[in-house]
Amino acid sequence: MHVKINRDEPDFNQTSPRGDPTILKREAETDLLVMDGHTAVIGGIFQRNTGRNLERPPRKTVQPSTKRSSRRTHSAATCQ
Repeated sequence: MHVKINRDEPDFNQTSPRGDPTILKREAETDLLVMDGHTAVIGGIFQRNTGRNLERPPRKTVQPSTKRSSRRTHSAATCQ
């Protein structure tokens, strides 16, 4: 089996002289021989982003007794 995978996406951190975003190209091309019932894995095409935000008042206004109750944590994960 011949496999060709492309993933092109705009890169807004790098722009052309006209101000257009450049294109990040990720591609993999290979020939596979996979037996019935088996799985082949090709890595490096997709990415996973994770993040964690901590919201709380400025340090000067936080009292030791209310320290835990005044903060909020948000976690997120995406797979592209």
